[in-house]
Amino acid sequence: MSINSFTLRNEGGAQAQLDLNGFGFSYNSETLDDRVTLSGLNIRNGNNFTAVPFETGAIDVSNVSFDGIGAVDLHSSATLTLADVSGNSTVIDLAAAPEGAEQVGVQITDSTFVEAPVSVNVPQGVTRVSDSSFTGSTFGTALEVFGELGDGLTGTLLLSDSDISDNQTTGLYVTGVQSTRISGVTATGNSGSSALQIEAGFTREDPASVLITDSVFADNETWLAPLDIEGTANAVTVARTEFSGNVSSRDTALSLGAELSQAVDTNAPDPLLTPKTFRFEHNTVRDNVSRDDSSVTVHEWGHEAGAELAFTSNFFSANSSDARAADITVKRLGDGSQATPNSMSLTANTFAGAKGGPGEGQSVLLEDVDTARITLTNNTFDLADSPDSAFRIGNGFGENSVSLEHNTFVGSGVGLSLAEGQTTASIAATVFDTPTDPFAVDCECDPAVVSADTVTRTASAALGGATVATAEEIALTPLADNGGPTPTRLPGDGSVLHAAALAAPTGAAAADQRGVARPAGPGSDIGAVEAVTGSVHLTSDIVVTEGDDAVIPVTRVGAEGFAFELGADVAIVATDGTASAGVDYTGEGGTVTFPAAGVLAPAEQQSSLVIPTTARDGEQGNRSFTVNIASATNGALIGAPETITVTIKDATSTGGNGNGNGNGNGNGEGGQPPAPGAGPQDGLAQSGATPAPFMLSAGVLALLAGAAALTARSLRGRQRHGS
Repeated sequence: MSINSFTLRNEGGAQAQLDLNGFGFSYNSETLDDRVTLSGLNIRNGNNFTAVPFETGAIDVSNVSFDGIGAVDLHSSATLTLADVSGNSTVIDLAAAPEGAEQVGVQITDSTFVEAPVSVNVPQGVTRVSDSSFTGSTFGTALEVFGELGDGLTGTLLLSDSDISDNQTTGLYVTGVQSTRISGVTATGNSGSSALQIEAGFTREDPASVLITDSVFADNETWLAPLDIEGTANAVTVARTEFSGNVSSRDTALSLGAELSQAVDTNAPDPLLTPKTFRFEHNTVRDNVSRDDSSVTVHEWGHEAGAELAFTSNFFSANSSDARAADITVKRLGDGSQATPNSMSLTANTFAGAKGGPGEGQSVLLEDVDTARITLTNNTFDLADSPDSAFRIGNGFGENSVSLEHNTFVGSGVGLSLAEGQTTASIAATVFDTPTDPFAVDCECDPAVVSADTVTRTASAALGGATVATAEEIALTPLADNGGPTPTRLPGDGSVLHAAALAAPTGAAAADQRGVARPAGPGSDIGAVEAVTGSVHLTSDIVVTEGDDAVIPVTRVGAEGFAFELGADVAIVATDGTASAGVDYTGEGGTVTFPAAGVLAPAEQQSSLVIPTTARDGEQGNRSFTVNIASATNGALIGAPETITVTIKDATSTGGNGNGNGNGNGNGEGGQPPAPGAGPQDGLAQSGATPAPFMLSAGVLALLAGAAALTARSLRGRQRHGS
């Protein structure tokens, strides 16, 4: 007789108990197309429970609890599925061997394992784990995933929406897997060597890729970093993840010891993965304590030519290190190759309150740099402990280039310690609000330093031509949420930084740290942030009857999604044309003030300036003057139109045919009044009283019998403010 399936199923509601009473259970099939099904069971108190179907046999386990089993071995020659499974005080070993690299070998969903280490071995194919928890392990790795342990990596790990917490051992260990994708994982309260440890590829011919997103590593106390990535890799990305309150003997957030390989990722392309690149972006790293290294330490990433490190839109806050930089340390960058140098970019990050021991406390430290390209764009370095530098290159060799564009340094600046070679440094549109030398160079060589549109509080021998200003003149606001992914400092009211960078921004600097397009004014603001004061403009030409007020609308338009962070005073000037000040109108203009407004305010503000006109005796004919925006404070841009014409009409004008052709019939009939909201026949907007237009035909003048004598009025200029 041939048996091609084995089923233990409880059809009732509650789990049926299968008590092994200290013994074991073993099912080993020698039949093709076998299948093992376990459902609705509580299997307990046993030495072991083993199910091994033959060759193509699959295993399905659902609504099953394993309690107090010495060893649970489920080995499928095809696929293995666990759904709604729990393990308590049990050791679980899972294995599967699907035929193709893209087929799922082991799938674990909606399951809970407490003090129950789980080991998964899928030499090829996919291991998928979701909505599960692995906690409380005291004697083995909470979740261990093995791929191909020989030559040729093919496996994939997809781990999502799961909890790996409160383990006294390593929470997750991955090895021999070509592609690791982790999303939505919480790792807290672990106290082993690491919360998650990923051993990527084994050789440079077999690299791995690692992608970790939308996860939390918090309150772990580990020897290594909570997230430790080793081995060989050709692409590593960590994005939208929080590292907070971790304590480590080494790195407190991420240790990257992976060696870069030149091989290309053979997996399906992912927009977050870039070959030969480590990307760390949109992460929060705060309140971490390291006794030896940094919050993020890159150990081995500089061996291969063309390696790239990219840190983008991260927030580092109140991290500390006793021995190195508090936030980022790169132990080696560059391999001496000039043809394809290594590169490192820091873009739109905020580093705040870095703490360290004596002589330490930098935010970023590059320990060993050999022929590399380093760019800093739109970063805010804020109040690092180190008095001499927030960003430091500790040991430079070869031909290195350092470029800073639109950065803000508060408290301490940049330090270069160069051993030999030729280093070039370019500093543009950067502010150093520091009490010490903002760009300190310590080397036996002579670096070439070029600076432009740079403002410093303290003069620096390396920054020739920089503008020296007081802290009050620099006028940076406190670090705060000003929109965008990270906290920033704005140039405040009246700051010398406003619109002071006249050179066009390049590359990533075309928008500021928050994503506001540059320039927002006649020039870009110096520093990482472009304060949103918006643009101001007038509307259109207007016509007014003498004796009435000419109301001049002024509009301010801001950036969508951002506050009017500063107020703006707009100077309006009136200039004579055929109309004369003091005769036909009063005053020479005035000032319109727009207040600062919160992020919930509309992206447009309205105001106006009133210029009174004078009623004169007799017929004067149409006369006009111009109004223009002369200036706007705090870097507000002057938009179009910036000049309009105001036409003053006689108060005695009446009649006309209203068709704008100059052939009025003189009897006040036949002309139709303009439609509501329409301009007059000559295209001028009306202001004040609006009698029907009067047109003079050749040789004909319509007089108004019994017209009352007109008395000229003299009114002082006054201002009306819109909302």
